[in-house]
Amino acid sequence: MLIVMQEAAAEGQIQGVIERLTRHGFDIHRSTGKSHVILGAIGDARIMEPDAIAVMPGVARVVRVTSPYHLAGRECHPEDTVVEICGVPVGGPELTLVAGPGFVEDGRQLRACAEALSAAGMRLIRADVFRSGPSPYALRGPGQAGLQMLRAAASAHGLALIAEVATPEHVEAVADVADAVEVGARAMQSFSLLETLGKSGRPVILRRHPGSTIEEWLLAAENVLAAGNEKVILCEAGVRGYGGPDRLALDISCLPAARALTHLPILVDVGPSAGRRDRVPVLARAAVAAGAQGVVLEVHPDPDRAAMDGAVSLIPAELYRLVGQLHRIAAITNESSA
Repeated sequence: MLIVMQEAAAEGQIQGVIERLTRHGFDIHRSTGKSHVILGAIGDARIMEPDAIAVMPGVARVVRVTSPYHLAGRECHPEDTVVEICGVPVGGPELTLVAGPGFVEDGRQLRACAEALSAAGMRLIRADVFRSGPSPYALRGPGQAGLQMLRAAASAHGLALIAEVATPEHVEAVADVADAVEVGARAMQSFSLLETLGKSGRPVILRRHPGSTIEEWLLAAENVLAAGNEKVILCEAGVRGYGGPDRLALDISCLPAARALTHLPILVDVGPSAGRRDRVPVLARAAVAAGAQGVVLEVHPDPDRAAMDGAVSLIPAELYRLVGQLHRIAAITNESSA
């Protein structure tokens, strides 16, 4: 249930409600709205009727929560959440841009990418180092050695590092080096992985599986939140289409729908659905206009020779041009929603 405290509720009254609910086995998550403290109580509602809480001093009203994702939903947390990655806010009024190579090749490639991001005013770099695909013959990531190369390139240019993790066994190794961890789309419902990340304390970027609904996506986030990690960022990267030249179709319509349901920040990775480099700017602009709070891009110093994802990788000059366009669109979008 959701307990909305009175605007003038004293701290002692708030603690009294928390202590009573805790004694009855409820987990309490406290958040502060524009004028009220809101307590989300997670547990068996049959143990205590809402009316018993509603009459306590300082309580304005008690609402039964109907959505299955109590922590990820706006019912318990109406205000937008801002997650910081090494001081870089994700989910605030400022658009967040993330970029990097689709695949770690060598130190030279990483240094060139990091230099390009720094020159574009970006502060977050990402790449896959434990990459795996559905085919046993697909190109694999360089693992721990690639992670160390990526860390060196990021640190040399003052960038925060985001690295993907696919199994619970890799969480500690990645979290020790990266500033944030990313869950790939295929691992979105690996609940042992989500629980492990919930205990890691690192910001988590959770990609939506191409076959999942918005509710399933939010329930996956709920697993990380329920394990104790409030630093969760969602990432839309496309859903299964019905044929055509591209693997995935970017679900633009999910952005306003998801933002109405959750307070968690939402990024969009346009590469998997773009299929071609010339479509990347179009989809990125559309995503920002539709409400994305950040965009993930692929960048490479020589895309035609890239080991992977070269078809959707931007060269630095294209990146610089697109960054300016996205910030201008974000400014217009913020003005219209103010």
